[in-house]
Amino acid sequence: MTARRRYIAATPSSAVRSIYRCGDDVATAPQPIIEILKMHHHKVTILVAPALHNSSCTHPRYANLGFLAGLGFGDVVQALIVFSLTFGVLAANTVLILVINSRRYSKYIHSQPRYLLTSLASNDLAMGFFVTPFAIVPSLRNCWPYGELVCQIQALLRGAISQQSAVILICMAMDRYL
Repeated sequence: MTARRRYIAATPSSAVRSIYRCGDDVATAPQPIIEILKMHHHKVTILVAPALHNSSCTHPRYANLGFLAGLGFGDVVQALIVFSLTFGVLAANTVLILVINSRRYSKYIHSQPRYLLTSLASNDLAMGFFVTPFAIVPSLRNCWPYGELVCQIQALLRGAISQQSAVILICMAMDRYL
């Protein structure tokens, strides 16, 4: 993954944006962009994406420690709490999906609320499968062992699944009161 630089000149009417490879500077920008920048007398701000090195377990302070070395009581308790919450989320949402969609209870719940409750439970189940289990080892070791790509995927999933839960709750409120 390469960092990219952006040349941005904000003018009252529009913003001129162009993306180049890392290492480019204003002097190597295409001539039309430099002319527009000079014409409007704006300073050029160069924005550079930060280099992400989220594999904190590769830090030298963790290099000669084993997996179980240096575990404190608090770390173990924290990991057990995360594990029990993960198991609880998975079990409760699986039971909820099975009960709501069973033939015995489906006649008591209309199809639209049942659909919304099932989608909310499925969303929480996805959080239990794809997000919370990855927090167990970092809570034990106090570092991120999975690497940069998994860190970015985890951040994306946390945000997306949380936003989706909020949207489903809004849909449930609208369905209830409209």
